Amino acid sequence: MDEANVVLGLVSGSLEVSQEWQRLAPTQIIAGIVFPCDGGMVANGGRKCFKNGDTWPDIEWLRQEIEAKRIGFLGEITSQHLGLPPDDPKMEPYYALAEELDIPVLIHIGSDLPGAAYSGSDLEAPWCGEEPCAPNFRAIMSQPMLLAEVLIRHLGSDESIP
Repeated sequence: MDEANVVLGLVSGSLEVSQEWQRLAPTQIIAGIVFPCDGGMVANGGRKCFKNGDTWPDIEWLRQEIEAKRIGFLGEITSQHLGLPPDDPKMEPYYALAEELDIPVLIHIGSDLPGAAYSGSDLEAPWCGEEPCAPNFRAIMSQPMLLAEVLIRHLGSDESIP
């Protein structure tokens, strides 16, 4: 990182992996937490998101991790892998927590691995086997305009949005 003049990197994925990166470069890496996790697994990642295998992180646990500086941002948010838009009400407590604790939220916008929602694709990740990696993935759920109301609620009036 020093040779490439990288001063700061955000690393997301399973909490275990992102915190290992942060441990290796504590002044240059901020660890994030990917969620929600379809079946408790990182979408197309082949790892559990959380040690307990949950789909969603517990809000109070998340608060403790953020306050202890073990998590510095929420994301990558991958709600479209569960067929949920980013403005789904299930996301609201997480956006409220990010606003309260003044941390960034990174949201996956756009497509995924080819064939993520379908079985039999030649491009599937090897850990998917014969099953699709993300059977509920819907690209339409990752349109940026779906965030308009979320941004207004958590950034304030239209005047505060740059």
